[in-house]
Amino acid sequence: MKIIKHTNVLYFLMGLLLGIAGLEPVFGQQAGTNLPAAPAQTGPVPYDKNEFPLWAQDLRRADIVAFGSLPFTVFFTTFAVDSYRFYSNGWDRRYAPWPLKAPGAIEMDENQRIASFTVAAGLSIVIALVDYFIVQYKRARQRESAPPQLKPEIIIEPWSPDQGSELEVGQE
Repeated sequence: MKIIKHTNVLYFLMGLLLGIAGLEPVFGQQAGTNLPAAPAQTGPVPYDKNEFPLWAQDLRRADIVAFGSLPFTVFFTTFAVDSYRFYSNGWDRRYAPWPLKAPGAIEMDENQRIASFTVAAGLSIVIALVDYFIVQYKRARQRESAPPQLKPEIIIEPWSPDQGSELEVGQE
């Protein structure tokens, strides 16, 4: 009964999010606003290299790495918890991990599932942080090994029409 109540709440929240996402185009521009029409574009414009700040690019990369590693960390932590249960119950086949599970196996309880997923999410965040520090280290090494950029010294002197030109016209 408790699981049914949680799944109903989950379905409600998913429906609410999808409903809000579906209504966004309807309320995107309020009626009665007289905004000039945007010029028609023939296709999407690619992003400029410097369009986003570096911290935003790093945050997006961390987001991709964390969510990308989540399925793997969930699999490995679930396998680790199942293996620990198998060991702690005297190698009873009813507690065997996934590839060795027999029909009628004893599944993890709710607390073990929550703990397993929490550890997996934490590991995904740790993987994203390790990736961030590796990228920062590589950038620092690249800055150190890059040749220094010299800025030329430009001297601007005012020109007056009385000075004449350096090229004498008519001399042969």
